[in-house]
Amino acid sequence: MAIQTEPQRAGEHLLSPNWSIAKDNVTVKMGEKLVAGQLLEEDTPATATDFQIVVAYAGGAPIGALWDAVDATEKVMLGVAHKRICEFAKSKLTGLDAAAETALAASPSMIILREDV
Repeated sequence: MAIQTEPQRAGEHLLSPNWSIAKDNVTVKMGEKLVAGQLLEEDTPATATDFQIVVAYAGGAPIGALWDAVDATEKVMLGVAHKRICEFAKSKLTGLDAAAETALAASPSMIILREDV
């Protein structure tokens, strides 16, 4: 019998979001296949007509985490990111490293990283 592992569920990385102001719609750049809890960085700033384009965190400036998995391997897709006034479980974030922790702690977004409870 094959062993199956369940992927991380939407929002599983969130400990205490402020639902009314914590999240933003984002556009996931074509070619990206991201999981729920993926740490994000900006690829292209938002304009008056488009959402901010994001990619998986790769050492730049982290801006938040993806709410649910998004498969944009074949075309640009919309997603939801938590980007301010929320707490994340460290172990549930994909792509978190020491540099990202330091950057998030210093940012004005008020994202708090917590050890698992």
